[in-house]
Amino acid sequence: MMGKKHDKPAVFEAHLMGKKHAKGVKKHAEVLFDDKKILEQSLDQETRWKRLSLSLRMHKRVTILQVISQTHCYRPSKEELASHVGVSTEKLDKLLYNTRTPLSMQQPIWSDQDITFQEVTPDSGIETPDMSVGKQMMRNHVRNLLNVLSLKERKIIKLRFGIDGGKQRSLSEIGEIYGLSKERVRQQESRALYRLKQNMNSHGLNAYADLLV
Repeated sequence: MMGKKHDKPAVFEAHLMGKKHAKGVKKHAEVLFDDKKILEQSLDQETRWKRLSLSLRMHKRVTILQVISQTHCYRPSKEELASHVGVSTEKLDKLLYNTRTPLSMQQPIWSDQDITFQEVTPDSGIETPDMSVGKQMMRNHVRNLLNVLSLKERKIIKLRFGIDGGKQRSLSEIGEIYGLSKERVRQQESRALYRLKQNMNSHGLNAYADLLV
């Protein structure tokens, strides 16, 4: 027995009309079973459509609220947005995730201008002129500081940090080049770095000291 009285959907009404032409074909118990089955299927279909419609309405409502907040330069909190839409914050998170719209880098930032996201997004792989000049100055300072080291220490530091355009070498690789153990190379590197840091402090080049780790 159903708790609420539902209007018979159109599918059920059509079934009843067609059944009048099939008198005597089925027994009374079979007819009642079919009636119940058709009614349950049609009600289930109607419920699914209502749920889908509700979900679409909430999606649309969230999108409208997002546009309004952007237009008026106001960003509502998650709780405020959930309250306006009429859902929990957990449900809102799912709605916001499903309503995300991917942006194209070629898309204009403003509707009345031709400036795209690509034009204002910095390329991390390209050095700016200031960065290039700064790195060159650092290389020159480091080369001058290397003069306080012994010849072998200079070579080890140059190989270790890839100074003079070479590739950075591991302690093991440097040990193979000079016939030294890895631990011996590490000791000489530590002593050389300590001397370099001391001279950086005396020359006011403390900013470079963090690079020697």
